[in-house]
Amino acid sequence: MKVALYLRVASADQNDNNVLLWQETRLREWASEQEHEVVAVFQDMAPGNTLDRPGLQALLSEINQNRFEVVAVHGFSRLVRETALALSLSETLENSGVKVFSSGESGDVLSGYTMVFDALRKDYYQRRHSRTLRHK
Repeated sequence: MKVALYLRVASADQNDNNVLLWQETRLREWASEQEHEVVAVFQDMAPGNTLDRPGLQALLSEINQNRFEVVAVHGFSRLVRETALALSLSETLENSGVKVFSSGESGDVLSGYTMVFDALRKDYYQRRHSRTLRHK
C-alpha cells in the first residue's frame, strides 16, 4: 500500500529533542515492516485542537488525488485532539476511502473508533439541530 506519514508536535519547543524526526523514523520502520511504500510526509508544529495546520491541510488536499491509501501516524492524537474535530476529520478520511494506521495500534485506527465516532456524530448533530430550533 502507498502510505503518507503525518507527524506533529504541539510547538517548536516540543521538537527540541527531534521528536518529529523520531516519529518519522519510527513510522518509516513500521511501513517497511508492513511492506508499505512511503510516498509522502506531512508535518506540523502546531496544537492538535485545530484542523487549520499547513501540513494537515496539504495532506487533506492530496486525499482525492489517490496518491496514498493510508495515513500513518504515531498515535491518533497526532492528527487531532478534540472530539468535534475528530468527527469531522474521520468523516473526511472515511469518505475518501483513506485508512489511518498508527504505529502503536493494530489495524485501521478509524475503524476501531467507528462505533464511538458514530455515537458522537449522532449526538453532535442532534445538539446542533436542537440549538438551531431554539434560535428560530
